[in-house]
Amino acid sequence: MAKPFPVRYGWVRENVMNRNTKTATVIVEVLDTTGSPVRSAMVQRVGYRLKETLASAYGVPEGDLWPTPSPTPTDTEGRTTLVYPLEGEEGMRLAVLFVEVAHPDFCRTPIELSVTSPTPLVLQRGARLTLIGESETKDLRVHADLGVARFLPPMDWVRSSTDTVTARLPAGRYAVRAIGLGSTDEVLFSAPQEFRAENQTATLRLALTPGRSVAGALDSSVPRPVQHGIVVAEVTTPSAAGINLWKTSAPLAEDGTFLLTSLPPGDLALVVVCDGFLSQPTEADSRSWKPQIFPADTPSPLRVQMTPSGTARIQVLGPDHAPLNGAIVLFSPNQQFQSGNTILGSCAGTAEAFEKGEAPKPALNNRYQVQTDAAGIALIPNLPPGQQIFYVHHADYEMPIAFVPSYPVRDARIEIMAGAVVEQTVTMEKAGTRSLVREIEKYEAALQHKR
Repeated sequence: MAKPFPVRYGWVRENVMNRNTKTATVIVEVLDTTGSPVRSAMVQRVGYRLKETLASAYGVPEGDLWPTPSPTPTDTEGRTTLVYPLEGEEGMRLAVLFVEVAHPDFCRTPIELSVTSPTPLVLQRGARLTLIGESETKDLRVHADLGVARFLPPMDWVRSSTDTVTARLPAGRYAVRAIGLGSTDEVLFSAPQEFRAENQTATLRLALTPGRSVAGALDSSVPRPVQHGIVVAEVTTPSAAGINLWKTSAPLAEDGTFLLTSLPPGDLALVVVCDGFLSQPTEADSRSWKPQIFPADTPSPLRVQMTPSGTARIQVLGPDHAPLNGAIVLFSPNQQFQSGNTILGSCAGTAEAFEKGEAPKPALNNRYQVQTDAAGIALIPNLPPGQQIFYVHHADYEMPIAFVPSYPVRDARIEIMAGAVVEQTVTMEKAGTRSLVREIEKYEAALQHKR
């Protein structure tokens, strides 16, 4: 049986550092807003984007293809040298590095750096904010929530006590909310307060109150007992200061009920997945499943409307048309919350993110990743109806290149039907038979010729 590749974020990748990957270097210059060099700033690669995927808003995190590098310090001239691999998957050239720069006197700064025409990285001193969470509950560890798209990792906050944290914030407007995490699962929240960061030093004292609980149940269309069910929830808390989000999840009981605890005030968005059913989306879009919305004043228990899901039966054959055992078939259906898209039924809880000290990342959901059996068959249930994209990975073989509609890709499409099993066969090629990079180059050359 072929050994499966390591998997992260619902995507299968091979560690190409084992292939004697060629590397290159880029000189990074770090300056302050006056143009003076910043000495002893720590510069770290945290991701990259390929030349062929510059239109993508995502990029790839470090650690997926290469070991995450250690930060390197800048010298007296504010310069350091980063080493990076020249190529990503299938020989695609790297074009952009995602870089983070840290220095105690400046704001941590994430920056996109072109490897062909790098520009200086400019750091802001920003505002120095101290946040104090006030509560009668003992043993709380206070964290800072800065509103939508303003996540600052807990490691960037200096903790002087369990209830006090301090950090430098780039100039801008923030919806600051204190979060109190205790030794139990209880979470306390303050009301959001607007903070405009300039170059000042400021202190906010915010009172913490316990979160609320919300009960709910699936509608009667889902047979009991309910199997392998999960509820993914996001709470949107709007205020004059902006919008704060909170993500969490809870298991479904066999009787179809669930209980979400320690929620902040706000509107509740839910996605539910269980064997054979999905929560009915607010609008039809098979590419990204939309949650059901329950306004803050909706009485508990909530009633979640469900709809049948579909199943894909994928048979994978080798170049000799014999069944291929041990191939990985992977679907990546998305759920679309306000905080962004993640794999359907997965949840990167906000509380866990604060505890771990990093930005929320969707946990790998093995629900949609299945290894083929001796007959070369993988059965993937609980898929949203409509067109879905899937991938097949194997150590020795690769999918043939397809054209959608004329752009070359190495994946396949299948039309999923509610309550039905849909079959499709994929015949693999020996790895290296055709170059995806070469096909993309031919496609781009043809476009240039038409112009």
